[in-house]
Amino acid sequence: MEDKSRQQNEIIEKQTYQLAELRETKDRLSAEIDNIHTDFKKRIAIGYVMGGIGVLLGVVSIFL
Repeated sequence: MEDKSRQQNEIIEKQTYQLAELRETKDRLSAEIDNIHTDFKKRIAIGYVMGGIGVLLGVVSIFL
């Protein structure tokens, strides 16, 4: 009986450690996803700016 209780405690400790590792991994991945999302928004903004400059140059070239 004591051996079974010890085994159960070892299993609980192992699973607790694994849960902590999974939470750390989740937090790290969430931070990476946030960084990717921010970078993506910056690239979209840069694309709009470049497109706007292209349109302005096109309009100016029509009048020159």
